[in-house]
Amino acid sequence: MGLIVTAGSPDHVVLVADRRVRAEGLPYDAGANDPLILRSRDARLGVTYLGLGAAEGFDARSWLLLALHAALQPVGRLSFEQLCLIADQRWVHLGEADRRLTVVMAGHVQEEGQSYPAFGIVSNWELPPDMDYDRPIDDRFRSIWWKHTTARNFEESFAVPAGEVELVAEEEMEGLRALAASGATGDALAQRAVAIVRGAQTRAEGDALSG
Repeated sequence: MGLIVTAGSPDHVVLVADRRVRAEGLPYDAGANDPLILRSRDARLGVTYLGLGAAEGFDARSWLLLALHAALQPVGRLSFEQLCLIADQRWVHLGEADRRLTVVMAGHVQEEGQSYPAFGIVSNWELPPDMDYDRPIDDRFRSIWWKHTTARNFEESFAVPAGEVELVAEEEMEGLRALAASGATGDALAQRAVAIVRGAQTRAEGDALSG
């Protein structure tokens, strides 16, 4: 399934992903989950996803690009509600046994001349705080969208995982959030997030070997 970790402070937002996606139950790569950059009238967001990469006659990355474009219409601002409705209409017709999809976006939004760190999640099976890999797939997509409420408020710095979150300790995420709140550089945040993802990969490989 893979793992996504995002963290942000007033100055920096990072989005790190173990980019595994699947097609017909098998690993699917071919650049399917290379990160995207979404620019709208009021936001600049990095976008990545986990779950179904392809099915017969269907490519998730191509669909996501079109869905994001449609969800920006007609005013050029991303509507998470519209993105969920678009996903509902398409995803329910896929015949895959495992149709999980989680899309994570993180970056900055502009309001009244101020820049605010923000993140959003769209998923048909997980939303914080209910991040349970064994949760059944829903027939409908849901979303959350969160942004800082006050400009330059380091106390609102965030760190959020998605995907196989059971491979990440709460202390790791709290440490990442505290690092963001301390005013750390973007490089420092990225290095810590990468270390968390690589640690999760090691644990996953160890579980597979022990099983």
